[in-house]
Amino acid sequence: MLNSKPLKDILFIDIETVPQYESFFDMPERKQLLFKEKFNREVAVIESMVEDLQEGALYDLYIKQASFLPELGKIVCISVGKFLNPKDEDETLSLKTASFTGENDKDILVKFISSIVGIKDCTDVNKATIHLCAHYGKVFDFPFIAKRLLLNRLPLPAMFDYGHLKPWELTYMVDTIDAWRFGRMDCNASLDMIADSFGIESPKLDMSGKDVKDVFYKEKDLPKIAKYCESDIMALAQIYIRMKGDFREVIKSK
Repeated sequence: MLNSKPLKDILFIDIETVPQYESFFDMPERKQLLFKEKFNREVAVIESMVEDLQEGALYDLYIKQASFLPELGKIVCISVGKFLNPKDEDETLSLKTASFTGENDKDILVKFISSIVGIKDCTDVNKATIHLCAHYGKVFDFPFIAKRLLLNRLPLPAMFDYGHLKPWELTYMVDTIDAWRFGRMDCNASLDMIADSFGIESPKLDMSGKDVKDVFYKEKDLPKIAKYCESDIMALAQIYIRMKGDFREVIKSK
């Protein structure tokens, strides 16, 4: 699967998401009720606790789960990476990265879609000029982007309007976890675990996904989030070429 796609056509993607509200108790009442319905089993356990522990447990549950749901979370960073004219004879590969950040994910999505020519100009996925690559992309990144586009009342570009397509029609979507499974559906491994196995520097040295919410709401440091997201892109790109049997060094383009 990976060997059929030229390196120059791969667009590596990673997103960082946070809850739409800093705290469960900041949400409108209807959203609070819907959240409780969604996680009714966990909420039932919380409500069986001693009363003075309930509020903290509910807060923790919200922080843990809301970032993963496009109905309750939002995008604060989309990072992309692309190899610069890779050739077989090159001793090293240079990866160009860029990030789109902000407090309003509608603005982020507009900038992202309008900036990537291969996405903006694609009207037929069978003629796509780029392939989108992410780790667990088909499970998380790609559907999260598509749903947040719709929830922000933005039109779906052809490459993200794929709900009606069959799995074998999604050849322009590359998910490194699919390739790493080698046909075994019970195989799951994080980006960091695969990176470590290949001897690739951990993208989680300065922070991890669980820190993004506090960096966004408390530190208000979007550049720090972008740097973290781009470190994931670097790891993803290196994993991708290793899985192709290509062991050249990857450097970040300045």
